[in-house]
Amino acid sequence: MANVGKFDPNYKAQQNAKSQSSPEGSCVTADKLGELIDVAKFNKMMSKTSDTVNNFLDSYIQQQNDIKNNTANKNLELELARYRQTALNERRIMMEKQQKMITELNQLYGLYESQLQSAKNTADLYRRLQNKKIK
Repeated sequence: MANVGKFDPNYKAQQNAKSQSSPEGSCVTADKLGELIDVAKFNKMMSKTSDTVNNFLDSYIQQQNDIKNNTANKNLELELARYRQTALNERRIMMEKQQKMITELNQLYGLYESQLQSAKNTADLYRRLQNKKIK
């Protein structure tokens, strides 16, 4: 009786088989396989396949590194843009402080000039009064 677990319905010899095949009859041993396969050709094919896979992996790794470098460059550009914006904000703040300080200094200068003029006027008035008193 045939073992159902090893039955392959797509294998023609098994579809018409009346009895189980012998274990030695249709099996390929390592020695027979060596005779059936051209080892030099197989090695050459494997070498080409290995080269193709290595080339693919190298290009994939390079592509991933390029993506990473591009991301790093974008991050650097973003960081530089932030620094630039911070510098512009600080410059604006400093210019506003300078304008405020110049305005205050102009006010103080105006007050100083008016006080100086008042002192001159007072001295002039005092001299006139002294001259009137003497006459």
